[in-house]
Amino acid sequence: MHRFLRGPVVLLAALTLAGCGLPRVAVSDASSPSPGPEERVTVDGGLSLVVPDGWEPVGDELPDGVVFAATAADDDEQQLIVWAGDAEVGSEDTMLSVAVGIARQGGVCERLHDDTTFGAPRPVVDCSFATPGAPRKVLVGVAGGERSAMVLAQLDGEDLADTAAVLGPFLDAVAWT
Repeated sequence: MHRFLRGPVVLLAALTLAGCGLPRVAVSDASSPSPGPEERVTVDGGLSLVVPDGWEPVGDELPDGVVFAATAADDDEQQLIVWAGDAEVGSEDTMLSVAVGIARQGGVCERLHDDTTFGAPRPVVDCSFATPGAPRKVLVGVAGGERSAMVLAQLDGEDLADTAAVLGPFLDAVAWT
């Protein structure tokens, strides 16, 4: 990783840029059961979300700043990773720093202001790769008053709209308690 990426940003970028699979939560682990469809999960800092149907949360040992991560049950290359911060500026800064790291790995990233691909206007960075079959990386900032989150999604898709079926409902379900 590069010097300018620090703390949670380095770890978020490493999870997806390294191409390594995330550890899955064991179904038999009673302390971390996999939520069923439409089950709301509350994570660190009062952030709550709904795990998409067909997705599995990853293990309890997440890097600093990462409050939630999941992979598609049938494809661990498909990933959702959530970082939580104190203010909207924090998620914007993190989003742009991670985008620079993705660009240095060969991604072409475009910053979209108030993009409506996923419903409500949101800050989005859309990163694609020239390599055939490489997943698209999408970074989305989600504001919540004094708090914010950044969602990093690694999903298959020819364009940003192809990621909306998974990412749109996931973003809509993010809330602070």
